Amino acid sequence: MRAISARAGRLSVSRDLDRGQGLTDRAWLLATALLSLPLVWWTARLVLDGWVPQGDDAVLAVKTHDVFSTHPPLLGMRSTSSLLDPQTYAHHPGPLQFYLLAPAYALSGWQPWGLLLGVLLLNVALIGVVLHSAWAAGRLPGLAVAAVLVVTTERYFGDLLVHPWNLWAPILGTLAALMLAWRLLLGQLAALPVYVVVASYAAQAHIVGLPVMGLLTAVLAVVGLVRWRRARGSVWPVPGYHRAPTRPVWKRPGWVAAGLTVVCWLPPLVDTLTYRPSNLSQLATLREPPATGTVGWGLALDNLARMAVPGRQGLPVSASPLQLALTVTALVGCALCLRHLPRLVRRPRRERDALTAAALVALVPAVAVLLLGTRSYAPLQLMYLDIYLPAALMAVAVAGWAGIRLLRNRTRHAGRVAVAAVVLGLVAAALIPTSLFERGPSGEDNRDVVAGRTAVQQVRAVLADHPADRAVIVRGIGTTAFGGLAPAVTADLVAGNRAVYFDTWWPNPEDDQARRTRNAPPDAVHVVLSEDPTIAVAPGTRETSFVVSRSHGPPVRVYLFVTR
Repeated sequence: MRAISARAGRLSVSRDLDRGQGLTDRAWLLATALLSLPLVWWTARLVLDGWVPQGDDAVLAVKTHDVFSTHPPLLGMRSTSSLLDPQTYAHHPGPLQFYLLAPAYALSGWQPWGLLLGVLLLNVALIGVVLHSAWAAGRLPGLAVAAVLVVTTERYFGDLLVHPWNLWAPILGTLAALMLAWRLLLGQLAALPVYVVVASYAAQAHIVGLPVMGLLTAVLAVVGLVRWRRARGSVWPVPGYHRAPTRPVWKRPGWVAAGLTVVCWLPPLVDTLTYRPSNLSQLATLREPPATGTVGWGLALDNLARMAVPGRQGLPVSASPLQLALTVTALVGCALCLRHLPRLVRRPRRERDALTAAALVALVPAVAVLLLGTRSYAPLQLMYLDIYLPAALMAVAVAGWAGIRLLRNRTRHAGRVAVAAVVLGLVAAALIPTSLFERGPSGEDNRDVVAGRTAVQQVRAVLADHPADRAVIVRGIGTTAFGGLAPAVTADLVAGNRAVYFDTWWPNPEDDQARRTRNAPPDAVHVVLSEDPTIAVAPGTRETSFVVSRSHGPPVRVYLFVTR
């Protein structure tokens, strides 16, 4: 009877442990739901405010719409490369963001809220990838580190994260790529296909993401080549001696990742083979430093410290001595964690090498951001690197984890470890700013939203008596009309399934050449939004005007000319 009772007791304990393990395995799901709530709130607020895409958001909306057209996008958004070199007109590396946002936008019937929904779903998925990968790599300590990084990122950037502008796309994408790289360093190859997609997304959305993701991928490739050599006695891709795989090819992570790489980078490849000059050749010219010189190592380290230990400061870029000291300490701490790097490369084990792998993942992008900073030609340009705040912040988080782990190993009193963790958490919370970026009001107080909506409504009213199948040529004259209102009108008309044509100041051929005004039919309706009432117009032109307020600057009167 005692034996039966003991056995029953062991089975009960085993069931309890399994149940507890199941609960902790679902911790990342609960954390994903909680950390996604701010994104849901910000998105709902934008939708209720009547948000409409304008400016770069409107250009992105048109490109996302064209994913399902006969001229799908091959390039990313236009960049500001011409400010660095007047002879260089480079797009951001690729259009993967448009393809990922297109399904939700299409299912909404091309409504503005569909674009916001696509951004929300993509960001929630990225947060899920961040937390699941951190849990798989580091269990509860890893999940805690990832949660701190997500919370800090959300508090720093706020509702900018739910806007579709490509400048904000790499933020959570970079964080997800870092966590997936962490898993790969620990030998969890199931993360490889997801890493390919996420890293491609972060690299294509913005130019500065290409070297950051490129350096991280290069480090992973070197580690992978070394492990291949040790396991098979050959140089990749020579198979060497190994046990015959039992899974079909389409289930093997390496083959799946190779196929996804081709899919993700096929549009830029088509552009390279189709257009002259290609975007790749334009991006290649950006490797040369500007003739005016660069900001140097001092300001670059200053900028990295401002991101690694975010504080409340504005322009010009500056970091306090405390921020610099904490950043350097964190980088040195991560470097010390690499003393077991050879062991990690040879034979990784999660329980033993999780911290070493995390330190390597933290150092690589931090070095990339530092090097990019040294090549900036002005302090203001360093602000573009703020989108890689999670990469810089991870070094501090990993160093904090290493410090807590060291304290735990050096003392027998678990209470001291808990106190240290609480103190570090309070210090981190105190250092998290609301945002370095200026926040605009919401609702009817957001003048830019109201201006865009007003222009869209005015054009809709004027075109109401024109056949819906008539093509439309849209022009904007003046800073506000050309940069914000004309793109908003264009995006709205494209969403309404009208054939819309427009011209740009871009001198090189682009993937949307089909929308240039030279390709418009002769009977197209001309819609001109101008801040100058004296422009020459054709006889019979219908004219009206309206006043729009702006977030920056005085109100502007916009004249709307519509020629039949």
